Amino acid sequence: SAALTIFRNIHGSNHISVKNSLFNIAVCLNSLGSPGKARNYLDRAYDIALNDRENVTSTSEILFHKGISLKIEKDYKAAKKHFDEALQIKLSNDYHGSPSAAEIYEIIADSETEINPSDSETPERNYTECLRLYTHLNDHKKSACVHNKIALLHMKQNSYSKAIIHFEKCLLMNKILLVEEKMVIAELYINLGVAHDHVHSFSKAISCLDLSIGCNIPMISSKALICKGRSLSKATQYREALECFSEVLEKH
Repeated sequence: SAALTIFRNIHGSNHISVKNSLFNIAVCLNSLGSPGKARNYLDRAYDIALNDRENVTSTSEILFHKGISLKIEKDYKAAKKHFDEALQIKLSNDYHGSPSAAEIYEIIADSETEINPSDSETPERNYTECLRLYTHLNDHKKSACVHNKIALLHMKQNSYSKAIIHFEKCLLMNKILLVEEKMVIAELYINLGVAHDHVHSFSKAISCLDLSIGCNIPMISSKALICKGRSLSKATQYREALECFSEVLEKH
């Protein structure tokens, strides 16, 4: 705020430095959970950015963060409108391969899953496009995240075989990246185990669930034990299933 006042006094209200300060304040406000205030600053920054013909991408960034502020407020339709506009500016100015374009594709898909949970084709199309861009950029961490999102999308649509493919790709990338967050890995294994259970691959399901349990995350381990018990029961291994359910009861 102090910098904003200084820049206004030196350069006037419509200088690029003022726009940048307004934008930076807005980003901070979004992070602090004040999206309404953030949009006030972003609207003022956007008015200045419209006259900044040398840096057209700045309007895209402002629209993107206006979308973020609306997403925080769970106004997903309005957010998507800003994300779409931000993306079009990026693509029409040859910024197709930039990380920001990939991020916009991803967040558009995120918004679409909230707007219409029964529609999987539209968000999957945008997830696939952002995955292509992340792959082109060799951003394996973000690619892994998107594979996980696509897999979860297929789980909601009961397309378990497709979900398995993407969960396995996500796991492979995390192994290559040497991801050490046990909670991430435990969640992936439990989701993969549940997907295998739904396609009646019970031995694979049990193996994945054992790996999830082995991560020693209490909340996830209990869930994995319940899922393992169900898989064992479906595989007619009733004694082992009973042991899993009993262990959960002992933990609680």
